[in-house]
Amino acid sequence: MAKSSMREAVVHGESLFPFQIYAINLSCGIWEGHLHWHPEMEIIYVERGKIRCQADFQSYYLQAGEILVIPKGELHHFQEVEGEDVQVWAFVFDLNLLSASVLDRGYLTYIEPIQQEKMSFKPYIQPNAAGYEQLQQHLIAILASYREKPLAYELEIKSHLLLFVMQLFRHGYTKTLPKLSAMQRKKVKTIKEVIAYIEKYHHRPLSLDELAKVANYSEFHFARFFKQETGMTCIEYINNYRLERAAQALIQSDRPITELASTYGFDNVSYFIRCFKQKYEQTPAQFRKKAEW
Repeated sequence: MAKSSMREAVVHGESLFPFQIYAINLSCGIWEGHLHWHPEMEIIYVERGKIRCQADFQSYYLQAGEILVIPKGELHHFQEVEGEDVQVWAFVFDLNLLSASVLDRGYLTYIEPIQQEKMSFKPYIQPNAAGYEQLQQHLIAILASYREKPLAYELEIKSHLLLFVMQLFRHGYTKTLPKLSAMQRKKVKTIKEVIAYIEKYHHRPLSLDELAKVANYSEFHFARFFKQETGMTCIEYINNYRLERAAQALIQSDRPITELASTYGFDNVSYFIRCFKQKYEQTPAQFRKKAEW
């Protein structure tokens, strides 16, 4: 399976300006809690509340003001912390945005090693860390420019992204990536393939045996492998993904709940409502009504 078929099926920004900011308020909306990846770099900035993030199979509990840098291609997901009103900004951009038509020493020394995944960034940045104020200021400036879109805002955003990356280098947030063993590369590749398969066929029944064949494992070993690598069982992951897609459809359309249940892989509407309530602490109808306020 080609790697391009494994990634998150979302276009971030435009082809001529591959940059986008996602404003996430988990108290009244949804966010991708399922494990996913994309070829763009991502910067998470928590304005208020707390969230739990998993990136590169490491868990982080982010509080207001904290920053998480997620390299391109890295498996990650996010979860709200119960009872928290959370506002999070996700800055997603293609590193090609920081390149130039003429090669220069700055690009070859700093950007290219990141592009080629020979070097990466230390992900977790707290308010008391070195260079934090400058890093935060660049993110706030990018956010303001993205919202207001003044003349030449693209140049402004690009310049602040370059300055943000410069500060990461200047304050020691870089690290040389060790070479993954053949076994580690195989594990990551297998997880990405299974995730891509689930996302493609989530609307129909999926058995453990079917997914085990995608991974080229026995059912028993696949179940253990998936739980060990993702922190959840296959059924939990599939239901979580289906529910998130259904929740988005509840907000974005007026399609009947019974139709959405069937569309997103739940043959039994009662089971769909029960699972939805367990995840979002409200029924689909209540969720849709709250989103309209």
